[in-house]
Amino acid sequence: MIRIEDLADVVYASGSVFNGLSANRLDTRDFLATGSTKGVTSRADLALLEDLKDVAHYVASHTEQPVDLDYVIAVNSAMTRSGALIPGQLRTKTDHIGVDTPYGRH
Repeated sequence: MIRIEDLADVVYASGSVFNGLSANRLDTRDFLATGSTKGVTSRADLALLEDLKDVAHYVASHTEQPVDLDYVIAVNSAMTRSGALIPGQLRTKTDHIGVDTPYGRH
């Protein structure tokens, strides 16, 4: 069984690379495990961590579900605070959605 805090490394990596999360890895793990906001320094970080915790909860509780379109939509739907304007709605190339990362635009 996967626990939410078992996903701390991927939560931290995705939050810091794609969303500029400023909380460190340990504070991210603590937030996931206990809800501690000790290392959370902004409302944006808090919203992102709450969203990523919801996603981690979904992933941990749906380990038998195949990663298909329904799964991806469900994960995206969990991002209600810091994600898309309409969580769970697929976007197209004409929407010009992307994110700037330290590794380039994606």
